[in-house]
Amino acid sequence: MAAGQWPGVERIYRQGVAGGLATFESAVPSREDFSARKIAQLGLAAVHRDSTVIGWIAASPVSARRAFRGVIEHSVYVDAAQAGLGVGTALPGVLGYRERSAQAPAGPLSGRWIDTVLYELRLEPGAATHT
Repeated sequence: MAAGQWPGVERIYRQGVAGGLATFESAVPSREDFSARKIAQLGLAAVHRDSTVIGWIAASPVSARRAFRGVIEHSVYVDAAQAGLGVGTALPGVLGYRERSAQAPAGPLSGRWIDTVLYELRLEPGAATHT
């Protein structure tokens, strides 16, 4: 994601936190904290033709252990005004992820058990991965 897209990313992240069902986070991180936790090459913002950010996807390592190198978790957020238009479904595919399965329920959030969807991205042997 481009640095200039942070205000839009933050706005949508704030919607997710306020809505209570998009994240286990209780506050939006600063741009610096967000960037430090994410893998830069695996982040993407969806923008409208007027350059407004309407959704985003970002990835984080699941563990620092070498055995889990290359294994990530990703987050997809969509502007509430764009919900139901396919933005959230399209973002993982743009980066090459394939939906593999749904995990229901994955964990409690705001008094409800929330499902998660598992995606996969297979890399060629020797391809660069995060460390």
